Amino acid sequence: MILDKREWLLLRLQDVLRTLAPGVVYTFPDRLPHRTIVSDLGRRVYSKVRSQARTDADEMPYVEILTSGHGPDAVQPLDSDLYAADLKVEVYGYVKADDQADSLDAVVRQKLNDLRADLIVAVEAFPYWTDATHPEPATSVLGPIEPVLVSQFTEPAGDWPDGFLVLEFQIRYLFNRKNP
Repeated sequence: MILDKREWLLLRLQDVLRTLAPGVVYTFPDRLPHRTIVSDLGRRVYSKVRSQARTDADEMPYVEILTSGHGPDAVQPLDSDLYAADLKVEVYGYVKADDQADSLDAVVRQKLNDLRADLIVAVEAFPYWTDATHPEPATSVLGPIEPVLVSQFTEPAGDWPDGFLVLEFQIRYLFNRKNP
């Protein structure tokens, strides 16, 4: 196991979001179905800011996972050896529609809202997600993990074919002094 739990969580989240594609089904403990995934990221999930000026339209949609720059992660002591930390994560999503909007509809708005909803489902599922490379869910490796959606934003639609969204999550996890 990677010793740094914070980095481990970020890498696992990136792995989960890379699977986002139509037909993907995530399993939740209650076994209830989630909305049908319609966005296809084509594994384009990055852990750093990419310059939009250097991004080709063929590279969209894509997602960036960034730790929040709005302040430090909150840490709360639970007992003499156990802490709960809230890892602040911002997920930026970028989409491009097939054509520009006409004067009546913004084509990109539906794609932004679809990607927003799909990303929320995937982030909520990531504590329980497994695949051939990751046979154990994150909760089995690190203990309780709780992603909480704190805010969401989609760029207002306009007469342009692309747009972006921002989802801000706090991912609560536990650690002890000897293995932070």
